Amino acid sequence: MSGTKPKIVFLSTYPPRECGIATFTQDLFHSCQKILGSGIICKVAAMNLSPLDTYKYPAEVEWEIDQNSNKDYLKLAQVINDDVNISGVILQHEYGIFGGVDGEKKY
Repeated sequence: MSGTKPKIVFLSTYPPRECGIATFTQDLFHSCQKILGSGIICKVAAMNLSPLDTYKYPAEVEWEIDQNSNKDYLKLAQVINDDVNISGVILQHEYGIFGGVDGEKKY
């Protein structure tokens, strides 16, 4: 670690996007913050349906990605891999939110 607090990234849809997984992830995010306290920073990578989405996300959303863009996934993966403070990623999966047929994205 570089002297700053470890981070956990939640990769999912996130409110205000209307989606059951988004609501679940927000609840999980707030529960983790409550349990972990100030020892760990929790951040969100929110998945948008398209680059035209203009959601007004809360402050915990640090990244937005287009769920159908291979480049967005790869760029975020590189950011996460390069950040020595990110110690974990919690990924919420549901068919249809990762693009492609049945949520299967071909890279």
